[in-house]
Amino acid sequence: MAEALPFKVIHINVPRVKKRDIYHDLLTMSWRKNFLYFFAFFLFINSLFATIDWLNPGSLINSDDSWLTGFFFSVQTLATIGYGHLAPATTFANFLVMIQASLVLSR
Repeated sequence: MAEALPFKVIHINVPRVKKRDIYHDLLTMSWRKNFLYFFAFFLFINSLFATIDWLNPGSLINSDDSWLTGFFFSVQTLATIGYGHLAPATTFANFLVMIQASLVLSR
């Protein structure tokens, strides 16, 4: 059986900065910080879609076209609750819901 030869790995032109691993960071951070990041992302993504809905009046059935109604619709869509009271009314709104649904499925 041949003996393993000792070897030394030399890194040439490799940056010394360690690459960030988001998954590892989320697992190792405190629960409080993890919850705050999740909540901030939740507010950001739902606010983004609420603003898009709000900028396109008439895009939701049974809606008063307020920003808050768009926010609630976004929460219902991303959480896959679907109460049935609000629904997309235009082609644009249906595409928006399709994008939101793909975000949920990609988690």
